[in-house]
Amino acid sequence: MSKELPYFKFYPTEWLAGTIVLEDLETQGLFINICSYYWHNNCNLPIATLCKRYNLVTGTLKDSYNKLIESGLIEVNSEGFIGIKFLNEQWEEALKTHKKLSESGKKGMKKRWKKITTLLPAYNNDKEKDIDKERENISLGGTPELPLHDRKIKKYHFSEEHYRIAKEFHELKSKTHGNLNAIANANLEAWADEIRKLEEIDGKNLELIEKVLSFALSDSFWLNNLQSLQGIRNKNKDGISKFEMIEVKSTPKGVQDYGLTSSITEG
Repeated sequence: MSKELPYFKFYPTEWLAGTIVLEDLETQGLFINICSYYWHNNCNLPIATLCKRYNLVTGTLKDSYNKLIESGLIEVNSEGFIGIKFLNEQWEEALKTHKKLSESGKKGMKKRWKKITTLLPAYNNDKEKDIDKERENISLGGTPELPLHDRKIKKYHFSEEHYRIAKEFHELKSKTHGNLNAIANANLEAWADEIRKLEEIDGKNLELIEKVLSFALSDSFWLNNLQSLQGIRNKNKDGISKFEMIEVKSTPKGVQDYGLTSSITEG
């Protein structure tokens, strides 16, 4: 979940008024590094891993680490894990918020896709019925209908949900850009596998993926520049993928957070 919430709250006044400032600068620097590493590991960090990363057993930072333990800024439990109180509190709060948003996202997922169809011109209601029919087939234990040339060898390992999202995106995209080769000859299995990788490798949940793709269909720039889901994970020279750029643009103050003004490239 640290990928979905890559930051924790840091209040300068609390830092300056806290006991940490009574320590030397080396110890303060070690503490903020450990805080970052602890958060990155979902507030679940074994002592052994921490010591190995910062060489806290025999290295020059050993004394600083012991000071953090003695002052109570870092706690150690009987199971061999460290704890940082203020980060644990933030993490519990984030988990509650994440659960609440996830439940709301599931309820609004279908509504979002329906809304997009009303925004696109020349939407074919018969195609929508075909999608619903295929969903029903899947829910009854059937499998998505794939082109014959895609049935010969199974190259991918996507789920029915991954394929559903790819299929719906393709249907909606076909209404405005069906004449493009990337749409007309789309490999939906490859698209579905890209969605799988977004979830399993990049840590993006399906609710977020659908939200970002829905935004791409309603955004004037990405409607014309996202022609295929293949390569949506490819990173540009700044190390940012198309999906991340769309995700940032779809959230308040997103462009300011990443500073994306001239890094958009088409893969």
